[in-house]
Amino acid sequence: MCIIIYKPAGITLFPETMRNSFEHNKDGAGFAYVENGKITVEKGFFTFESFETAFKPHEKKQALLHFRIKTHGDYSEENCHPFHITTNAVFAHNGIIYRMPYDQNKSDTALFNELVLQNLVRVYGKRILFDSVFKGLLEGYTMNSKLVFLDNSGKFTIINEKDGEWNSNCWFSNTSYKRITYKYDGPTDDHGKKKKKDKKQSPLPQLPPPKDYVPSTYQHHLPLSGTNRSEDRPWIIGDYIRPTMPIGMIESGWLGKAMSFYQNGDVEVYFPIRQMSKRIPAIYLERVIPTPLKVED
Repeated sequence: MCIIIYKPAGITLFPETMRNSFEHNKDGAGFAYVENGKITVEKGFFTFESFETAFKPHEKKQALLHFRIKTHGDYSEENCHPFHITTNAVFAHNGIIYRMPYDQNKSDTALFNELVLQNLVRVYGKRILFDSVFKGLLEGYTMNSKLVFLDNSGKFTIINEKDGEWNSNCWFSNTSYKRITYKYDGPTDDHGKKKKKDKKQSPLPQLPPPKDYVPSTYQHHLPLSGTNRSEDRPWIIGDYIRPTMPIGMIESGWLGKAMSFYQNGDVEVYFPIRQMSKRIPAIYLERVIPTPLKVED
């Protein structure tokens, strides 16, 4: 499950809220905070006490908190959230990104950061994380996943925000921060009261990606007839793509974005103008290089 908490500056979370979040998602916690134009990440806390001690000095700052339940990858500080996309931008994730390859050590979120987000920011700059069109693409690409992006200026955006909830000006990706009372039919204590017992929540099953899926990597090459030679680099997820000829209901020249690459040479392209995706052979596609813009890191 995991839970993300976004907290604006000046608001202090109840200790009980953080403890409940940790107890229901106790496979590693972390947080990021913004201070003086800098964003800092501290993570790899596997006890609530260590998390609480580290977070206490920053409890009134704008912050992004995450409590993990392991689904993919091992138990490690590296797989705890939030993740740095650049030195000035971080994100946290709740859910499973099924399009990522299975890795015994790295989580699907860590791979999503390395293979998709860092590639996109390297090409288009940090501004893409807060672009409304990109936000719509991510909502479809990650399906039911929820993500929060936060940068060093305090700017933030939430993917699939409607699937979480706002409470006391903070956003929670699910309700596991609330106290949950379980029925307990065991013995009573010396005062005749029932003893409460925590129910341990099992992690979600690890699901492999589709068999014909080949993830985008730094060295993923498509057929030469399907590349734009004016910029010599492999295609990556998020590249602007357009068909060179009509294909079914798809018109020639429609602008879309590459979403996935397949072993047979097909590319899954999302066309915002029709809000639809279609797998198209790469030989019928060309990459569109946008006009360079001056962007910050």
